[in-house]
Amino acid sequence: MGQPIAPVEATRPARSAIEDGAPNSVSAWRNAPEVAWRLARASAQLRTKPFCAVLKDVRTAREKSRRMRRDLDIQSVQRFAMAFHRAQCLIPIKPVCLPESLALLGFVFSRGALADLVIAVNGPPFQAHCWVQTHDTLLNNPLDHALSFAPIRVV
Repeated sequence: MGQPIAPVEATRPARSAIEDGAPNSVSAWRNAPEVAWRLARASAQLRTKPFCAVLKDVRTAREKSRRMRRDLDIQSVQRFAMAFHRAQCLIPIKPVCLPESLALLGFVFSRGALADLVIAVNGPPFQAHCWVQTHDTLLNNPLDHALSFAPIRVV
């Protein structure tokens, strides 16, 4: 069979952008079409591609974002996350962690920001979850919820 799943070294989150309520000067309506498209695209990728191919796409997009070489501070990345979150609230799609996280990664990568996809588990009973994180800041999750999971993969 396969190898047992073991926790990986991941930066322990200390704050949450959505709980801190980073200021955002852009109207949520302005970002809603892009966010809706990114959510639909992420859902389609998960239905049509093997998971390893989806993760490879994340790594490729992250490298492309890294090459943009924008010097963004954490507040800028938090503003991007809040813009995404506020626009997502306008879209009548039930939030699901993996497509939401993939869509958010695409949103921040397209702006030259870097972030990681953290995949984690807890149990019993077994539960899997994921979120987007930059340094020690969660971009799409409440802090207490993420801390209840043990990271097993950081992409």
